[in-house]
Amino acid sequence: MLILNGRDRSPFTRRVAVALSVSGIEVQRNRFTSWDDLPRARAFNPLGRIPSLVLEDGEVIFDSSAIIDYLCERLGEDCCLFPRSGIRRREVVRYSCCAMGIVEKAVHSRYERVMRPPQMIQQSWLEHNKAQARTALAWLESEARSNRAFDFDPVNQAVIDTVVMLDYLPVGDPAIYVAADHPTLESIRSRAGTLAAFADTDLEKERRELGVAE
Repeated sequence: MLILNGRDRSPFTRRVAVALSVSGIEVQRNRFTSWDDLPRARAFNPLGRIPSLVLEDGEVIFDSSAIIDYLCERLGEDCCLFPRSGIRRREVVRYSCCAMGIVEKAVHSRYERVMRPPQMIQQSWLEHNKAQARTALAWLESEARSNRAFDFDPVNQAVIDTVVMLDYLPVGDPAIYVAADHPTLESIRSRAGTLAAFADTDLEKERRELGVAE
């Protein structure tokens, strides 16, 4: 059985966990972060980052995009994460990249706020990241209104990454996102919440199971 290292609190781990689930691939979970156990993370990834995926033969794949690429290779024509070719594939890739780009902006904002003493926080850097994320969110909201990449048939990587991103924003930087301004994205998130792949990786559910505050 495959082994997925990392907590779903990490959007990079969660996007892989959801992709595995919607692809029908069973996986064993080792839930830890590099903050909790850096030596353990380094045992699978020299950068000490999660997620990492251990294959049945012991080979390790790290970085969420590399893992998802492996899943597509493993599943071949049965892969639902990306269309095989053409404009539909490029659209899903584009939306996936946008969603994960927003995640990166939120991560930058979080690190700036929690890793520095208050007097050393660079407000201009926070505002820069917020502006980039908000512009991308507005674009994604507009695209999601009409593009069938978001119709859940199938649950592709664009849908996965969009929902994972939306669920992470309150952790990364709550000031970035106003739900009322993004009704289409909120509808997508609500619909995803009814599916086991998303419900089973819910951040609050994980916190309760692990008995942790964050």
